[in-house]
Amino acid sequence: MKRALKKFLLTVTLCSCLIPAVDAQNIIATGPWKLFRQEHPALSYEEILTPFVVREIRGTVSSGEGGRLKDAYFEIGLGDGSTLGTPTSKGGQFELKSFGFVGPFVRSKSLRPGTYRFKVTKDGFHSAVGTIVVSRKAPKQAGLAIDLKPAD
Repeated sequence: MKRALKKFLLTVTLCSCLIPAVDAQNIIATGPWKLFRQEHPALSYEEILTPFVVREIRGTVSSGEGGRLKDAYFEIGLGDGSTLGTPTSKGGQFELKSFGFVGPFVRSKSLRPGTYRFKVTKDGFHSAVGTIVVSRKAPKQAGLAIDLKPAD
């Protein structure tokens, strides 16, 4: 019974968070970015070469021309081939956490230390891709600041 309740609560929580974002953009079916979102129209992506080293995955998405971007989609690839993502807020901010169980309750928690590939998409902008290293040794206030280039 407890196991079924945990599965149900996790499914409801994930679906309510992710369904609005899935409607906005297409899902890539093949290649290195399989299961990640694709902006519309499909544009090239900009690789951020220097990895971000952080304790928690949080930050801002902006456009050099227009300030912070609402409803950009930030996501990471997980080791099992799936992705975990979230849209940005009105202020262009995001925070990505995983879920854990405490008895019958679902709670959010920081992602495990490790290296993750990320992609940020927004319709009408080139995607940004790169690497994040989650480490307990990272500075406490370290975050991501990602700038998307508008379509030409």
